[in-house]
Amino acid sequence: MDQAAVSRQAQPPRSTFVTAIGWIFIALGAYGVVSTLFGIVMNNALMHAASMERLLSEIKGNSFGARYMQFVLGGHPLFQAFSFLVSAAGLVAAIGLLKRRNWARLLFIGYLIFAICGMIVMVIVGFSLASNIQSPAGPTYQSQFTFFMLIAMVFGSVIILAFLILYLWIIKKLTSTAIRAEFV
Repeated sequence: MDQAAVSRQAQPPRSTFVTAIGWIFIALGAYGVVSTLFGIVMNNALMHAASMERLLSEIKGNSFGARYMQFVLGGHPLFQAFSFLVSAAGLVAAIGLLKRRNWARLLFIGYLIFAICGMIVMVIVGFSLASNIQSPAGPTYQSQFTFFMLIAMVFGSVIILAFLILYLWIIKKLTSTAIRAEFV
């Protein structure tokens, strides 16, 4: 028996779970890298446009959500670089998952934990912004506008909760003994 055959017999079978997660997150990571680069280009192109200045001036208040949106929409270079690096790290981790590299499994788990923290921050930012946005139709319709913003935030929070549960399940599976045995 040749050495390659012995090596294949020594390795545990590769789970469909890891392969599927790897390919799904490769697609998502590639999309993230491309869309982040596109966003950097577009944000820098619009940075000097009057519409961007007007949009930034309309985000009023000193709430956490208002400050966060001013930071993000203001095209802050550190935020743009950070977004690109997070997308690239997710893509690298997903590729490493397919190759069954343990460092990639650990990086991917960290990536999912970071994503969970980001989702929690987005819910906080969303509710903070929703409570401070004024109705574009004027004060007459503010109560209806606030109600619909609340409904949208609750719906968005339910979706985020579903992803949070999914990511926790993926982390649990990636830390199981059977899955850990696949990685070198």
